[in-house]
Amino acid sequence: MGEQRRRYNEEFKQQTVKYMQDQVKSLPEIADELNIPLNTLYQWKAKYRKFENKSVPGAERIRELEQLLKEKELEVTAKDQQLAEVEEQLAIVKKDSAHLQQTKEVRFQFIEAHRSEFRVEKMCEVFAVSRSGYYKWIQSKANENSYKKRRALLLARITRLFLDSNKRYGSPRLTKLLQQEGWTVSERLVGKLMRESGLHSSLKNRVTATDSNHDRPAPPTC
Repeated sequence: MGEQRRRYNEEFKQQTVKYMQDQVKSLPEIADELNIPLNTLYQWKAKYRKFENKSVPGAERIRELEQLLKEKELEVTAKDQQLAEVEEQLAIVKKDSAHLQQTKEVRFQFIEAHRSEFRVEKMCEVFAVSRSGYYKWIQSKANENSYKKRRALLLARITRLFLDSNKRYGSPRLTKLLQQEGWTVSERLVGKLMRESGLHSSLKNRVTATDSNHDRPAPPTC
Protein backbone atom coordinates (compact mmCIF):
# COMPACT_ATOMS: atom_id res chain seq x y z
CA MET A 1 0.00 0.00 0.00
CA GLY A 2 1.17 3.56 -0.70
CA GLU A 3 1.96 6.03 2.03
CA GLN A 4 -1.19 7.46 3.57
CA ARG A 5 -1.71 11.15 2.74
CA ARG A 6 -1.28 13.39 5.78
CA ARG A 7 -4.16 15.65 6.70
CA TYR A 8 -3.73 19.04 8.45
CA ASN A 9 -6.38 21.08 10.18
CA GLU A 10 -6.85 24.81 9.61
CA GLU A 11 -5.18 25.85 12.84
CA PHE A 12 -2.03 23.92 11.97
CA LYS A 13 -1.90 25.50 8.52
CA GLN A 14 -2.27 29.00 9.96
CA GLN A 15 0.41 28.41 12.58
CA THR A 16 2.73 27.03 9.91
CA VAL A 17 2.29 30.15 7.79
CA LYS A 18 3.11 32.30 10.83
CA TYR A 19 6.12 30.13 11.52
CA MET A 20 7.38 30.62 7.97
CA GLN A 21 7.15 34.37 8.38
CA ASP A 22 9.05 34.30 11.66
CA GLN A 23 12.01 32.42 10.23
CA VAL A 24 14.97 33.59 8.21
CA LYS A 25 15.14 30.17 6.57
CA SER A 26 14.04 29.61 3.00
CA LEU A 27 10.80 27.78 2.22
CA PRO A 28 12.65 24.70 0.92
CA GLU A 29 14.52 24.48 4.22
CA ILE A 30 11.29 24.78 6.19
CA ALA A 31 9.66 22.16 3.95
CA ASP A 32 12.47 19.73 4.78
CA GLU A 33 12.30 20.61 8.46
CA LEU A 34 8.54 20.05 8.74
CA ASN A 35 8.46 17.24 6.19
CA ILE A 36 5.77 19.03 4.22
CA PRO A 37 5.82 19.29 0.41
CA LEU A 38 7.13 22.63 -0.81
CA ASN A 39 4.13 23.21 -3.09
CA THR A 40 1.84 22.69 -0.12
CA LEU A 41 3.65 25.42 1.82
CA TYR A 42 3.30 27.80 -1.11
CA GLN A 43 -0.43 27.08 -1.24
CA TRP A 44 -0.84 27.68 2.47
CA LYS A 45 1.18 30.87 2.29
CA ALA A 46 -1.07 32.24 -0.46
CA LYS A 47 -4.27 31.14 1.27
CA TYR A 48 -3.47 32.31 4.80
CA ARG A 49 -1.56 35.50 3.99
CA LYS A 50 -3.94 37.46 6.21
CA PHE A 51 -2.58 35.61 9.23
CA GLU A 52 0.99 36.71 8.61
CA ASN A 53 2.63 38.63 11.47
CA LYS A 54 -0.52 38.62 13.61
CA SER A 55 0.88 36.93 16.68
CA VAL A 56 4.68 36.92 16.67
CA PRO A 57 6.66 39.69 14.91
CA GLY A 58 8.30 37.93 11.97
CA ALA A 59 10.95 39.03 9.51
CA GLU A 60 8.54 41.09 7.41
CA ARG A 61 7.12 42.79 10.48
CA ILE A 62 10.61 43.57 11.70
CA ARG A 63 11.38 45.25 8.38
CA GLU A 64 8.20 47.29 8.64
CA LEU A 65 9.06 48.42 12.15
CA GLU A 66 12.63 49.24 11.15
CA GLN A 67 11.31 51.37 8.28
CA LEU A 68 8.91 53.11 10.64
CA LEU A 69 11.78 53.77 13.04
CA LYS A 70 13.85 55.33 10.25
CA GLU A 71 10.95 57.58 9.30
CA LYS A 72 10.55 58.71 12.91
CA GLU A 73 14.28 59.35 13.16
CA LEU A 74 14.10 61.48 10.01
CA GLU A 75 11.22 63.45 11.53
CA VAL A 76 13.25 64.04 14.69
CA THR A 77 16.26 65.09 12.62
CA ALA A 78 14.12 67.53 10.64
CA LYS A 79 12.75 69.03 13.85
CA ASP A 80 16.26 69.33 15.26
CA GLN A 81 17.34 71.14 12.10
CA GLN A 82 14.39 73.51 12.35
CA LEU A 83 15.24 74.20 15.98
CA ALA A 84 18.88 74.84 15.09
CA GLU A 85 17.84 77.30 12.39
CA VAL A 86 15.61 79.22 14.79
CA GLU A 87 18.43 79.34 17.34
CA GLU A 88 20.80 80.66 14.68
CA GLN A 89 18.32 83.35 13.66
CA LEU A 90 17.95 84.39 17.28
CA ALA A 91 21.72 84.57 17.73
CA ILE A 92 22.03 86.79 14.65
CA VAL A 93 19.36 89.20 15.87
CA LYS A 94 20.86 89.30 19.36
CA LYS A 95 24.22 90.18 17.83
CA ASP A 96 22.89 93.54 16.72
CA SER A 97 19.16 93.99 16.20
CA ALA A 98 19.72 97.64 15.18
CA HIS A 99 20.94 96.48 11.77
CA LEU A 100 17.45 95.22 10.95
CA GLN A 101 16.36 98.80 10.24
CA GLN A 102 19.56 100.00 8.56
CA THR A 103 20.23 100.53 4.87
CA LYS A 104 21.18 97.61 2.67
CA GLU A 105 24.76 98.86 2.60
CA VAL A 106 24.99 98.64 6.40
CA ARG A 107 23.29 95.24 6.47
CA PHE A 108 25.69 93.95 3.84
CA GLN A 109 28.59 95.22 5.94
CA PHE A 110 27.26 93.32 8.97
CA ILE A 111 26.94 90.12 6.93
CA GLU A 112 30.47 90.49 5.60
CA ALA A 113 31.85 91.10 9.09
CA HIS A 114 30.14 88.01 10.57
CA ARG A 115 30.28 85.50 7.71
CA SER A 116 32.75 83.37 9.65
CA GLU A 117 30.33 83.18 12.58
CA PHE A 118 26.98 82.69 10.83
CA ARG A 119 25.84 81.34 7.51
CA VAL A 120 25.47 83.96 4.79
CA GLU A 121 22.20 82.38 3.68
CA LYS A 122 20.69 82.68 7.16
CA MET A 123 21.91 86.26 7.72
CA CYS A 124 20.44 87.32 4.38
CA GLU A 125 17.15 85.76 5.46
CA VAL A 126 17.17 87.56 8.82
CA PHE A 127 18.07 90.94 7.30
CA ALA A 128 15.64 90.55 4.39
CA VAL A 129 18.23 90.88 1.64
CA SER A 130 18.96 88.54 -1.24
CA ARG A 131 22.12 86.50 -1.45
CA SER A 132 22.58 87.61 -5.05
CA GLY A 133 22.39 91.24 -3.90
CA TYR A 134 24.96 90.57 -1.20
CA TYR A 135 27.39 88.91 -3.62
CA LYS A 136 26.95 91.74 -6.13
CA TRP A 137 27.84 94.16 -3.35
CA ILE A 138 30.93 92.07 -2.55
CA GLN A 139 31.96 92.20 -6.20
CA SER A 140 31.41 95.94 -6.41
CA LYS A 141 33.55 96.44 -3.30
CA ALA A 142 36.27 94.30 -4.84
CA ASN A 143 36.12 96.36 -8.03
CA GLU A 144 36.20 99.56 -6.01
CA ASN A 145 39.22 98.39 -4.03
CA SER A 146 40.95 97.39 -7.25
CA TYR A 147 40.21 100.82 -8.73
CA LYS A 148 41.54 102.59 -5.63
CA LYS A 149 44.65 100.44 -5.66
CA ARG A 150 45.30 101.26 -9.31
CA ARG A 151 44.79 104.96 -8.67
CA ALA A 152 47.23 104.83 -5.77
CA LEU A 153 49.86 103.10 -7.92
CA LEU A 154 49.30 105.59 -10.71
CA LEU A 155 49.63 108.56 -8.37
CA ALA A 156 52.83 107.12 -6.93
CA ARG A 157 54.29 106.81 -10.43
CA ILE A 158 53.18 110.32 -11.39
CA THR A 159 54.81 111.70 -8.25
CA ARG A 160 58.05 109.84 -8.99
CA LEU A 161 58.24 111.11 -12.57
CA PHE A 162 57.32 114.62 -11.46
CA LEU A 163 60.07 114.72 -8.85
CA ASP A 164 62.59 113.20 -11.28
CA SER A 165 61.86 116.12 -13.62
CA ASN A 166 62.68 118.56 -10.83
CA LYS A 167 58.99 119.44 -10.69
CA ARG A 168 59.06 120.81 -14.23
CA TYR A 169 56.84 118.35 -16.10
CA GLY A 170 53.15 119.08 -16.35
CA SER A 171 50.30 116.72 -17.15
CA PRO A 172 50.89 116.62 -20.96
CA ARG A 173 54.51 115.48 -20.66
CA LEU A 174 53.79 113.10 -17.77
CA THR A 175 50.88 111.55 -19.68
CA LYS A 176 53.16 110.74 -22.61
CA LEU A 177 55.76 109.19 -20.32
CA LEU A 178 53.13 107.08 -18.56
CA GLN A 179 51.67 105.89 -21.85
CA GLN A 180 55.14 104.91 -23.02
CA GLU A 181 55.43 102.79 -19.88
CA GLY A 182 52.17 101.01 -20.70
CA TRP A 183 49.72 102.93 -18.57
CA THR A 184 46.27 103.53 -20.04
CA VAL A 185 45.70 107.09 -18.89
CA SER A 186 44.40 110.37 -20.20
CA GLU A 187 45.90 113.81 -19.72
CA ARG A 188 42.71 114.81 -17.92
CA LEU A 189 43.13 112.06 -15.31
CA VAL A 190 46.82 112.83 -14.81
CA GLY A 191 46.04 116.52 -14.35
CA LYS A 192 43.26 115.72 -11.88
CA LEU A 193 45.52 113.51 -9.75
CA MET A 194 48.27 116.12 -9.80
CA ARG A 195 45.90 118.85 -8.62
CA GLU A 196 44.48 116.64 -5.87
CA SER A 197 48.02 115.92 -4.66
CA GLY A 198 49.29 119.48 -4.97
CA LEU A 199 51.76 118.70 -7.76
CA HIS A 200 52.23 121.89 -9.79
CA SER A 201 54.78 122.30 -12.56
CA SER A 202 57.36 124.98 -11.80
CA LEU A 203 57.29 126.02 -15.45
CA LYS A 204 53.69 127.17 -15.14
CA ASN A 205 54.74 129.61 -12.47
CA ARG A 206 56.96 131.40 -14.92
CA VAL A 207 54.27 133.77 -16.00
CA THR A 208 55.40 136.44 -18.44
CA ALA A 209 55.87 139.56 -16.40
CA THR A 210 54.91 142.94 -17.79
CA ASP A 211 55.27 146.52 -16.57
CA SER A 212 52.96 149.45 -17.00
CA ASN A 213 54.18 150.01 -20.59
CA HIS A 214 52.66 147.09 -22.48
CA ASP A 215 54.47 147.95 -25.67
CA ARG A 216 57.81 147.01 -24.18
CA PRO A 217 58.73 143.34 -23.70
CA ALA A 218 59.14 142.26 -20.13
CA PRO A 219 62.60 141.31 -18.94
CA PRO A 220 63.37 137.60 -18.50
CA THR A 221 62.71 136.15 -15.06
CA CYS A 222 65.45 133.56 -14.94
